[in-house]
Amino acid sequence: MNSPRLIVQKVFFVLTASLTLIFVGNKLYAQDGKALFQSNCAQCHNPLKVVTGPALQGVDSRVP
Repeated sequence: MNSPRLIVQKVFFVLTASLTLIFVGNKLYAQDGKALFQSNCAQCHNPLKVVTGPALQGVDSRVP
């Protein structure tokens, strides 16, 4: 049977591994999103001026 110490070690390992994957994964997804925007959206959506698509400056306040 598993000792309480072994169970605590396993739980600690799983939590540490999960948190590491979450924090590392978030950075990777942000970089992927930036690259995706640059390759597909940036030519029409300038942050400061209207080009083909609407300008993106202040988009948080315009969209509910």
